[in-house]
Amino acid sequence: MLTVPEAARWGGVCRTKLYGEISSGRLRPTKIGRKTVFRKEDLLMWRDGLPRGGNHAA
Repeated sequence: MLTVPEAARWGGVCRTKLYGEISSGRLRPTKIGRKTVFRKEDLLMWRDGLPRGGNHAA
């Protein structure tokens, strides 16, 4: 389980981006008491679904 700051560092994004992904339904957190955490498996699936950078065909 990763907290929001840990997940942001792991995913290379800011906390605001994570909260936006939660709001959009693309990322599902888990609550432990009042703390928001992410299962690593969910983060891996989310990350694998992100568009890749690099060269794009025109």
